Amino acid sequence: MLGFGRTSGSWTSNESADINYVLDRGLAMFYHPEPLPGEGNVAHEWSFLEPETTFQIWPTTTYTASGDPDGGTTLTATAGSTDFITGTTMVGKTITFTTSGNTYTVASVSSATVLITTGSMSGNTSGDTFKITSDGNYNLPDDHGGFAGDGRIHYAEDDNSFYSMEITSSSRVLSSRQLNVGSVGPGNRPSLAAERPTNARSATQSTRSELMVWPAPTGTYTLHYRYHALQDALTSDLFPIGANQHSETILEACLAAAESHIGDNQGNHNQRYMRLLSASVSRDRNAFAAHKLGYNADRSEGSGGRRRYFESATYNGVEYFGD
Repeated sequence: MLGFGRTSGSWTSNESADINYVLDRGLAMFYHPEPLPGEGNVAHEWSFLEPETTFQIWPTTTYTASGDPDGGTTLTATAGSTDFITGTTMVGKTITFTTSGNTYTVASVSSATVLITTGSMSGNTSGDTFKITSDGNYNLPDDHGGFAGDGRIHYAEDDNSFYSMEITSSSRVLSSRQLNVGSVGPGNRPSLAAERPTNARSATQSTRSELMVWPAPTGTYTLHYRYHALQDALTSDLFPIGANQHSETILEACLAAAESHIGDNQGNHNQRYMRLLSASVSRDRNAFAAHKLGYNADRSEGSGGRRRYFESATYNGVEYFGD
């Protein structure tokens, strides 16, 4: 449609830029479609862009340095001690050495025993203990575009928790912290969670988010949740997400974008894209629809279903809280 031919090696830089623009815009139209006719202002969210993932939260933890960290940015912990949490969750947290009192910031975590600091360390030796401080806020992965699903974050089965975390507002989490009522029980598993944006790490990156929890955990817990996965720009060796089921819809979205780019109008390709989009949405909804939603109990005369999750039980003088 753009008239540039199929041989990429013969495209000029301007033609390549036009093609990339059309691809990016067409994929954006498909990944984030406008509401279908008759569905008001509610747009469809693709199931394949809402995967389930795991994420770990952790308390302030003390480690022992292995090897001499003096003069470098690589900090290694003694094998067999508590592991570092890989990914983004420890990035930006403060490291404090016990003997020297020197503090540093975590730049990245390379493995369960190796991390990188933002600046060179000095005055510390092998065998020194150090702690990484948790403030109850944890950087979410770079592709996190918001929580999806039932409004809850669930604990792993091995964490033996009776309840899930309720996703709420950052204001409510901050208010709960302000009250300073401490833990809700000896297990001290967070019951509230919120997402809030943080500043972009550079001018070339979009805004990132962090997870806030309350109360602060006293142990390391693995969380399960669904989220809206942000997509990177398409490269030559990748296929669009969803292409195996919705290839024609994606193609028409790109052709509609090209149509608009050339003539600044919506023509036949846009009309066909909207028809195919409607079919793709229907297929996606049917593929992952819940056949049963569970028992619809009548608790109108009872005390409710969640309050018991916040109460402990005492047996032989020992208090239990889902442990």
